[in-house]
Amino acid sequence: MRDFVEINMQVACNEIRGVYGSFEIPNLVIVDKINGGKADALNAGINLSRYPLFCGIDADCIIKKNALLRIVNLF
Repeated sequence: MRDFVEINMQVACNEIRGVYGSFEIPNLVIVDKINGGKADALNAGINLSRYPLFCGIDADCIIKKNALLRIVNLF
């Protein structure tokens, strides 16, 4: 578990058991939590987000290159 991860509980979610990082991909965060469905998983992501914008996608989504950058430009 990352020692420096602060969980800002803005929205309710089931227990977060651990937050893990990658040495190879520093921005990759793995969250181990009690199952509560998709909405609960998104809430956990919001609580762990370090930035004002949050994007949740499914594992079977395919997004075009730079799609997120193009969306963020609107903000």
